[in-house]
Amino acid sequence: MNPTRKRPTRKRKAATEPTELGRRLRAERLRRHASQADAAHYFAIHQTSYHRWETGETAPPSIQYGHVADYIGVTVDQVWTMVGGGAPPTTLESLRDDFAALQRQVDQLREELHRKR
Repeated sequence: MNPTRKRPTRKRKAATEPTELGRRLRAERLRRHASQADAAHYFAIHQTSYHRWETGETAPPSIQYGHVADYIGVTVDQVWTMVGGGAPPTTLESLRDDFAALQRQVDQLREELHRKR
């Protein structure tokens, strides 16, 4: 390593306030005497992703709302409201739009897999 060369510094992200959902997830995790890694395993996600949910940096994707609701003991509609989604979608058209978006994501992932092979 060249001693005269400066290492790049990593910028720190601005702190975020935990959301109501984040506080509920943390409280339930602590009630269960679980680590963030344990909770992440429950949701089948990486520990860093779970940490971001707790701190309010990100929200769980809607596909996880059922698991989140079960974990913290609320309804899916309550989770939807906690993440700032307003009223839950109830029309068939909105559900079709969500499904189409998920299908596009699946198709993109399949294309990536084919390119890597």
